Amino acid sequence: MSQPEVQTQTWFGLAEQKLISPKLLAWISLPLIFVVYQGLGAVLMLLTGGGNLLETIFLTRLNQGLSQIFFLILPVFFLIRLHTRSVLEFTFLKKGIPVQATILIPLSIVFVQPLVLSIGAAERLIPWPDAMIQFRDQLDTMMKALVGSQSVSEFLFVALIVSVIPAFAEEFYFRGYLLRNFSRVYRGYSAAVLTGVLFGLFHFNPFQITGLILLGIYFSLIVWYFQSLWAGILAHFTQNFLAVLVYFLAEQSTLAVPLDDPDYQFPLPVLLVSVFLTSGCIWGLFKLRKSN
Repeated sequence: MSQPEVQTQTWFGLAEQKLISPKLLAWISLPLIFVVYQGLGAVLMLLTGGGNLLETIFLTRLNQGLSQIFFLILPVFFLIRLHTRSVLEFTFLKKGIPVQATILIPLSIVFVQPLVLSIGAAERLIPWPDAMIQFRDQLDTMMKALVGSQSVSEFLFVALIVSVIPAFAEEFYFRGYLLRNFSRVYRGYSAAVLTGVLFGLFHFNPFQITGLILLGIYFSLIVWYFQSLWAGILAHFTQNFLAVLVYFLAEQSTLAVPLDDPDYQFPLPVLLVSVFLTSGCIWGLFKLRKSN
């Protein structure tokens, strides 16, 4: 597969005029964004009540959404403005994706779920220290409270907070800013893999790290191949929305397959079908990009 040809750009921003390495700025942005997002997000939580997060789950969700907007999207926007005024073009937002891709990308995310969930379940079998297991159980409890919903109105609110906003905010940074800067100094494949790995590490969840990295690399590759951030946003939204939907359905009735159980392992035939169907979607996407 040939890499897409990308026209060399001179962005004329302050960072470009001062000849600051885009690679250096990208690396500097990682601790900067983490401190701003996590630190100011924690301050916002304290200002709005703090306390037991499970007892104030509405505020927790609301703070999550506000933190993504004000402490992730806005800082990244200002970082981009150091490079250029062409924010949409710089972040791959200016270009759309083919209609067929809007079908193949969500399908690929749906089909890959058995594989991703089984990898996560396998990672839970690692003999973690007791303190790590306790931390993992706390994460599980918080995740179910954050993502779960018991009514249609709550489901829609959770989908907005967990699916819509993060899909744009995280893609805006990782694929819009990091991938753009890394692709200016590394080959496209290398930039995509590096961005995907950093995406997985940024979530600080060692119990699902492999799946997060694989998804991050996939998001990066389709953004790079289509030169469109909308590809990553669509894939990211689908991934998060499936989690919200599964927990909602689990609250309404008992699922035939316990997809909300992080320890559930899919049978081998299901995993093989998952790999086959996902590979078919990916092959279709890359063939589609070449034909366009």
